[in-house]
Amino acid sequence: PLCRVWVEHPQLTAQLNEIKKLQKLVQDSAVERLKLEGGHKDKAGLQKFKGSVVDLAMSKYNYYQCKKCKRPYFGGMAECGDGVAPPAGGGQGGEERAVED
Repeated sequence: PLCRVWVEHPQLTAQLNEIKKLQKLVQDSAVERLKLEGGHKDKAGLQKFKGSVVDLAMSKYNYYQCKKCKRPYFGGMAECGDGVAPPAGGGQGGEERAVED
């Protein structure tokens, strides 16, 4: 949806829970990467996202889902991937870079 609000319906609960779990893995990995790079101290970036470290991190990085193991993996900086399709094969072989629980 254009409004970026989660759709809720009893018949979709199981599917949505899986998507939310995947989103949480990506968000946690992006925030961890942002902190390692010192970006969590970026006052201008945080101001742009109203203090949300998660939103700032998600705007900076690309993550893709490995077709083989279904886990998300880091795909580079978002600024480097503007308008670029995901890796050929949809990330097959990315399992060694997959986000850990």
